[in-house]
Amino acid sequence: MQAAIQTQIDVTKGLYRSFNTVSSRLNSINDSFNNQIGLLTQLTESLNKSNENFSRINIRLESLSEKLETDLPHNINNDIKKETKKLDRRGKKLEKEMKSFAKSMGFEKAALIRDQIHDIRIITKKVE
Repeated sequence: MQAAIQTQIDVTKGLYRSFNTVSSRLNSINDSFNNQIGLLTQLTESLNKSNENFSRINIRLESLSEKLETDLPHNINNDIKKETKKLDRRGKKLEKEMKSFAKSMGFEKAALIRDQIHDIRIITKKVE
């Protein structure tokens, strides 16, 4: 009978050790799960911040795009006007040179300059 009780005690001890092992393993799995949940939470927070940053960047890009749409044509027109004035000044300077060459019998050079003046006038008329 004592042998049967000892066997019962040994079986109980074995079951207790198995229970402790299973319990320890479950605790380990639970800790790992909690760590993964923590990582997922951090990742979600990071993604939310990134999304907020992208939203801010998108708003800024839209603002810049609107600014370009309104300012760019104005700036281009101003640049065209400046370049047209430069061409006009260049044309007047060339006219003086042409007349000077014509007076000194440099007709070939005067003719080349005349052609340049003609080209400048065509360009400035197209711009207007």
